[in-house]
Amino acid sequence: MRSTLSLPRAGLLGAWDRLVGPGMTGAELGLVLAVSFMAAILAGFKVWNLDMGWLLALISAVIAFDVIGGAVCNMTETTKRWVHRDGTGAKEHLSFIALHVLHIIIVA
Repeated sequence: MRSTLSLPRAGLLGAWDRLVGPGMTGAELGLVLAVSFMAAILAGFKVWNLDMGWLLALISAVIAFDVIGGAVCNMTETTKRWVHRDGTGAKEHLSFIALHVLHIIIVA
């Protein structure tokens, strides 16, 4: 049986809800943000220690935050429930995939 799905909030918090799914628990949010920031810090310091400059360190940190944090976020029950809610179909799922293929191309 599917649980009821809350609607996204208004404003900036609503944009966050549409990204990760409305109703994300504090534990899920804490996990996603902790892993995201840790990945960013580790990637940034690694590139910085390779003497590749602050700009590449910053870019690496942002990419790590996005990719690693996004992977963890996609494993949460809230995000899975949001992505697979009624009304989403092949178009939405293929758009999600296309966006991530574009992300790889841009980074490369």
